[in-house]
Amino acid sequence: MPSSVRTNYRSTQILNEYRKQVNELVEHTLIQDKLTVEFNNRKIHALWTDFESGNLPTKVISASHCTNGFAAAILQAYSSNQHLFLKPDDVWLIIAQGISQHINNNSEKYRPIIVNHQGQKRVEIYGGDLLYDNEENHWIKLFGRLNLAMKELITIKDLLSCNFSTSTNSSKISSDLVLLNSVHSNSTYETIKNSSDICGIHKITLDGTLDDWLKIQEKVITLKKLSLDLDFWLDRLEPVLNQFISTYKGDIDLNFWNTIATEINFGQEGDNNIDLKGNNVTLTGWIPAFFPYAKGNKPLDGNCIKVLDIPDGKISIPFVDSNNSPNIKIVSGFFGTKQEIHLENDEIIVSPVIGWAITDL
Repeated sequence: MPSSVRTNYRSTQILNEYRKQVNELVEHTLIQDKLTVEFNNRKIHALWTDFESGNLPTKVISASHCTNGFAAAILQAYSSNQHLFLKPDDVWLIIAQGISQHINNNSEKYRPIIVNHQGQKRVEIYGGDLLYDNEENHWIKLFGRLNLAMKELITIKDLLSCNFSTSTNSSKISSDLVLLNSVHSNSTYETIKNSSDICGIHKITLDGTLDDWLKIQEKVITLKKLSLDLDFWLDRLEPVLNQFISTYKGDIDLNFWNTIATEINFGQEGDNNIDLKGNNVTLTGWIPAFFPYAKGNKPLDGNCIKVLDIPDGKISIPFVDSNNSPNIKIVSGFFGTKQEIHLENDEIIVSPVIGWAITDL
């Protein structure tokens, strides 16, 4: 039977006690090196994640199950029967990204609900004191200025922001940038003066308080009242969120946790050229419920998605400088997945990595 440890700050539940865990770390790489490749060798002016620790830079899995760090973390724990660690920020950020994509697909239709202005609005943020100083704390000042501008621009800012007991600068900034991405077609931003038997999650930790997880549920209920036509997605998502809350309380449905990806098809029948990179992999189960659209803005009408169609979990906002300083863009979201060894019991814990970066445009 599952067992649990619950405090006021998190809940840990053992889901598959008798299944064999894969107690091996897969290859990791420095996150800066990974992003440099993804950003086509553009200069990275600043980079920050929740996992920075002194002089120890963040490392992420080199070749994960997919490009989306949230989905990849769940699939890594599921495929290796390892310990999954999720924060409410992880879950809400992936939801907020889906909302942003939906609004972008229908920007004119939902403009009156999202913003309080007509037409495209130019938003100016002074950043001349930042472009020549790559100190992380100085870049955070830019996000503070963005935050003030957003309060005047976006009417549902508080609803879509990460505002949990676990929220950090990285998760707050990432959710705020998702908001900007949801209205980027209505605004411009400028800086002035610049499934096999072994599959299953051994243990899950849901960080934060029960109120944090209930807040996610409340946010979704509020979203359904905003006439954003999201029921096609939220009706699939709500049962999953309900299971997360039940699990936090210790009421565990093992069938739910054992059907994250109920079917994983590698290649076609009779095809010996199995592609483990994901070209012919289809996932069914509840993990697709976190996505309203596949890549290419294809609506999902059921819990089935190709791995290559999973959105990458990152958004980027370009900033155009009004003078001659370099143009930049801010990239935020899920930068990958990491494993770490729990020192007390040598258990491998898997979690998504949220971060943000400033790069050349």
